[in-house]
Amino acid sequence: MSLLYQLVLLLVSPLLVLWMVLRVARGRLPGFWQRWGFIQAPPTSNSGVRIWLHAVSLGEVKLAATLAAELRERLPELRVIFTTSTRTGHQEACRLAAAGDVVLYPPFDFAWVCRRFLRRLRPRALLVVETEFWPNLFWQTRRTRLPLFIVNGRISDHSWPRYARTRLLWSAVMDAVTAVYPSGD
Repeated sequence: MSLLYQLVLLLVSPLLVLWMVLRVARGRLPGFWQRWGFIQAPPTSNSGVRIWLHAVSLGEVKLAATLAAELRERLPELRVIFTTSTRTGHQEACRLAAAGDVVLYPPFDFAWVCRRFLRRLRPRALLVVETEFWPNLFWQTRRTRLPLFIVNGRISDHSWPRYARTRLLWSAVMDAVTAVYPSGD
């Protein structure tokens, strides 16, 4: 399934890149170079356990910050790498981040970009808030034996038929997940 996904991604890449460039030109795709993996590694002076917490937008960032605070009570040396896809989520993550944390935009879902992110960030785990499924990112975490957790995961009744129709892809993606912690809804 991974090979088929890579092939489809390769075939649509020219259109995807054109779409990205148009969004950048309109100011609607922040963090363009970060999303390609052009990021600095977190300072090595920030000793401690480093985890990557991905939250798409403002609401998820607030949940991620609460989770980070809870984890810090257990691991005071915790350093969090927040990634968020939206401007408002990014601003909120910057506001809520603790000293030593890093806030970035997430990688585009190309295998080489995801590998670059993982090499530069060197997290001990990836926690994805809600249902933000990126096949290459998930497969690269499995390839590097990085624990991957989905927190507050849920699929709505509206989305379920689409996931069911493409279940072969999603079952291959979900094989990379270490554990799912569903929402309390």
